[in-house]
Amino acid sequence: MKLLYLPFRNCSRFQELERKTLKSEEFQKRLHPYKDFIEILPKFTGYHNQDLFGIWSKVYDPLFCERVHNFTLPSWATEDSMTKLKKISELSLLSLYGIHKQKEKSRLQGGVLVKEILYHMKSATQPLNHRKLIIYSAHDTTVSALQMALDVYNGILPPHASCHLMELYFEKGEYFIEMYYRNETQHEPHSLTLPGCTPSCPLTKFAELVAPVIPQDWSTECAMSNHEGTEDAMD
Repeated sequence: MKLLYLPFRNCSRFQELERKTLKSEEFQKRLHPYKDFIEILPKFTGYHNQDLFGIWSKVYDPLFCERVHNFTLPSWATEDSMTKLKKISELSLLSLYGIHKQKEKSRLQGGVLVKEILYHMKSATQPLNHRKLIIYSAHDTTVSALQMALDVYNGILPPHASCHLMELYFEKGEYFIEMYYRNETQHEPHSLTLPGCTPSCPLTKFAELVAPVIPQDWSTECAMSNHEGTEDAMD
């Protein structure tokens, strides 16, 4: 498994959850305002697949990059069209990790990264561990998977060069974790609070709160299907 290449596609249970998400009432309700727009997109783009992830990666993302670099966009890519494409892309990302069975999806996706980070945090509390910094370079789908697992995702596409920071502090005999999100350059990183804790969260409490999204045996959980009990076991 490539730790940072989220979403992990070689997971049959996750693929099953994806299919159920797309059929869910909540997803269909969110998709409804954009259905007519999606229907006419192939005429403008030549991209005939209507899956939202493809629209995001093959239509919106290239146009967004072109606009950032001051290229002239095609005439159909008006401000209104770009806004709709952005909303569709955000829905794609949200449906990938959330909307339906978010905790179980997180165990199969972002929770794997949470487990790795928590391991390093705990290791850093040991006397002989002198490592001060670990940096992961990844994708927007990785940042969002991590934040969905931690339940701190804001629903907005992570901007280019965005960064989720997790810092370990030792104060008055106890270790604490603080989280920050750098999603703009004109502002200091925004403080994030793990639900159920405080901005400066005790390491033991943090580990307790994230335990439900950390897989015990990823391969086994990926092989499960709803008739084996996972449908009622999560969320």
